[in-house]
Parts: sequence; structure tokens; C-alpha cells
Amino acid sequence: MSRRKINYIFAAIVIGLAAAGISFFTESGDPIIRDSAVNENSDGTLPVNHPPEEIAKRLTALIQMSAEDPQNADILSEIGNTYYDLGDYDKAIAQYRKSLEIQKRNPYVETDLATCLHYLNRNDEALSILDNVLKYQPNFPAALYNKGVVLIHGKNDPQRGITVWEELLKQDIDPTRRAEIEQSIREHQSSVR
Repeated sequence: MSRRKINYIFAAIVIGLAAAGISFFTESGDPIIRDSAVNENSDGTLPVNHPPEEIAKRLTALIQMSAEDPQNADILSEIGNTYYDLGDYDKAIAQYRKSLEIQKRNPYVETDLATCLHYLNRNDEALSILDNVLKYQPNFPAALYNKGVVLIHGKNDPQRGITVWEELLKQDIDPTRRAEIEQSIREHQSSVR
């Protein structure tokens, strides 16, 4: 199922639930969802990093969609993307892994999974996943870029990271992105010398 189709289904569900008068929030406006990204403070108030209503609604709808269609890898990866956006990398990892159990090879999901692992300082796992992606899709830009990031920032190996980014620059990429990568290479080359 494509991302576009998921978005249409999601929109229909939200509109349908809103029309039915089903609330995703308590009377005080707190989201019904309670997870590590939206736990209450000790005084019962929501933390500053509490997700906006739209994200809480989206997550609720996606979780419901997944309950109705548990073998839909795209929905599971969208739940992972939502947790990723919230900075709840452990939950994002769990959803990405569920998605990959159903759809074994998805370079986008695997790269997002590796990024979450990097953010949790699990850099060897992240590199293993990125290397796997690059075995079956050798020029996948996101995997190349993220491998460079993990090598430079996670493994403190700027020389290998720069080498990976130089491979990425051999591809036809967005000029703005190219300039950013070239600038990052220049900055990190000084630490190699």
C-alpha cells in the first residue's frame, strides 16, 4: 500500500471519527494515548514536548488501522515514522522491525531503523543495517548519507565517513543537498589531518 493511499485512508478515518463525535482527548484536552512520548508530569500536566493534537490523532488512527490490518507493513512503518518524529526511538524501532518482518527489504524503513539505532548510540547495529541496505541497493542515497553520519559521529571515524559521502557525491543529487554534504566534508577533513 502506498504512502499516499495510507494518507487518504487516514484522512477518511479522522473525518469519519470526527463526524461520529468520537474524541481522541479527555474533557481537559489531554490525549487519550499514553506512552513514553506523552507521559504526564508528576503534577498531572502534560510535558512541554507533548505531541500536538494532530500527531496524537494521527497516531491513534494509525494504531487503529494497524489493529484492523496487522499485516500491513506500510501502516506499521508510518507508526514508526510518527514515533520517530516524536523522538521516541525505541517505539519507532519496534514498529520498523514489525514492518520489516512483513516486508523483508525496504531501504527506506531500514535506513530509518538504522537512524533510530544511531540516535540511541547503537552504532554497530546501525552500520550493520545500512551495510545490508547497500548490499542490495548499492547507491541508495539515504543509506550512504546516514552511514557517513554514523561513521563520523557514532564511531568517530571521519575518514571512512568522508569516503562514504564522496561516493554519495558521485550521484545526481539535489544541488542544495550536494552543497551541504560538500561543506560537511570540508569541516570533517580538518579533524582527519
